[in-house]
Amino acid sequence: MQKTKSNSGFTSIEIVIIIAFIAILAAVLIPTYTNLAKQAARTVDMQLTSSMNTIISEYGNEIENFQDVVFFLNQEGYSIEKLNPTSDGFRFVWEANTNQILLLNEQFEVVPDKNIRSYNPETWQLWLTVKSPSELIVSQKIKINYYLANDYNGNFEIRSLSIFETGNNVINGNVVYITSSNGQATISGTINGTLTINAPNATINQYGKVKKISVLAVGNNSLKINGYVENLELKNGKVELIPASYVKTLNFVGEKNIMLVNGGMISEIKNDTLPTNATFVNETGFVENIPEGMPIQNSENFKVSIGNLTQLQSFRDAVNHGANFVNITVQLTADIVLPNGWTPIGEFARSSVETTNIEGEIVYNEKIVGFAGIFDGNNREISNLNNKGYVPNAIKAIMKNKTTIDGKAEFVYGFFGVVSGATIKDLSITNVDIDIPLETTYGDSVAAIVGLSVKDLTLIGCETTGIVKAYDGVGGLVGRSYFANQISFDNCENNIQVYGIEKAAGLLGCAEKLSGENQSVMFNFCSNLATVNAGIENERTKDDIAIAAGMTSYTSSEIASYNFTNCENHGNISVNYTNSEKAYASSFVVKIDEPTISETDAIKDGIIKINGEIQSK
Repeated sequence: MQKTKSNSGFTSIEIVIIIAFIAILAAVLIPTYTNLAKQAARTVDMQLTSSMNTIISEYGNEIENFQDVVFFLNQEGYSIEKLNPTSDGFRFVWEANTNQILLLNEQFEVVPDKNIRSYNPETWQLWLTVKSPSELIVSQKIKINYYLANDYNGNFEIRSLSIFETGNNVINGNVVYITSSNGQATISGTINGTLTINAPNATINQYGKVKKISVLAVGNNSLKINGYVENLELKNGKVELIPASYVKTLNFVGEKNIMLVNGGMISEIKNDTLPTNATFVNETGFVENIPEGMPIQNSENFKVSIGNLTQLQSFRDAVNHGANFVNITVQLTADIVLPNGWTPIGEFARSSVETTNIEGEIVYNEKIVGFAGIFDGNNREISNLNNKGYVPNAIKAIMKNKTTIDGKAEFVYGFFGVVSGATIKDLSITNVDIDIPLETTYGDSVAAIVGLSVKDLTLIGCETTGIVKAYDGVGGLVGRSYFANQISFDNCENNIQVYGIEKAAGLLGCAEKLSGENQSVMFNFCSNLATVNAGIENERTKDDIAIAAGMTSYTSSEIASYNFTNCENHGNISVNYTNSEKAYASSFVVKIDEPTISETDAIKDGIIKINGEIQSK
């Protein structure tokens, strides 16, 4: 008998019922699941916010700006410029007034949390890290300031009255600042391109380094230049150069009314004559090369006044881009606390100041100048000099030289990196903490005031406190001197503990002539009050030598004379080095070659040790 097949499939009605049931379940469960996922993401974000705020509170007294926040969080393993909240559309921001990280939702509202300190949304200053123009916020509800999280190759367009900082990063492209709003805006950092300003109702403040600024329109309150500008092009409006700012080339190109008020320095003006539509006010500024057809008068007593960190950084940036300030006085008018990771004034490598002449002799490279003027500390104080987080410019600052350890590289470091024929007077640099470890990059020519001096050098009435650790040419005041005929220290005092591997000393790490004749090194009424240590047991040095001294490290046949008048060493001097025949220590200077050494009314009461054995007191 033939069996009949049964149809076990679903009927159309049954399928419809099943689909409806699934839809009902989805309608109930998916929102619940989504809400649970959002709550979990928000919990994670709030925990991360709380952790970052704990770190920030620990560094509270050291935080002055968002760059400090980024630095300290990075030190503790929180890279805020790379962190993104788990919650979609949320953002981490830093509120400057209360120094705390906040979590913003999609509506740019603060996510409430019991750990958040009180704040006033009407006065808050919010900072957000961005990696590209697409992350800029366009909103009428909130004002955001921006910090560039990485180098960016491309163009930016900014359409709000915001502060925009590149920090330690660089924009390799053009930036357009365009707004019709009233108020103030700031752009700060490094732009390797053109910054175009079109803000007819606003005041724009520029800080840092810009290749070119093109001014299309600014309000009556003007564009205020506080930094270094390679090429300034004026088409319309008023521009002010703030003291310590520097413009390499100025060009009047507009047909509308233009006014420039110069309180800084201008190297050259492209125009042969001043256009009829342009006004140039130069009451407190200085123009290095004035065209014959321009009615511009420089002040006979012009000096660059530095009264705050911003102006000091502008001066530094100008020097690092070629301004040498020859025969010009730069004067401090206030005490200044440096940020962590100070970039030296004159950021060059030691070997970059050397070149070879036609006879094959090593001579000074005239293209490398650094600061070449007079720096008047005016009995003011620079504090907190350190290299924490400092990354040397790979193109200019890191190089090898004939004494570099194989497989290593070196950089110069100090408040000034490289100076040339400079005079520095009445300057105190305190709370110094320079520590350059013996890793892939060594510190060569390192000290608190000047890392490396080329040509003659004069220091008057300078003093230092703190600690300096580096490889070679390490000093309390000056690391190394090159190509000089005369080096002079008058009424200077060192309170820095100095640690070097090869040559270290309390005031001048070492002096080497290499050119010139009858070089003399003079110390008058100078004192070293701190310990000086050189060498490390079993640490290999290129020169196979370790030297420590209270004033300057060693005598060289290239130097004609050393003169010490009314000088004192009260610091303990010690050397620890495996090759005891190449270990030297002395109160004033180690005598290896035979130059003239003159000492008048000397006081030497520090303990001198070589490999643990007392040599003298």
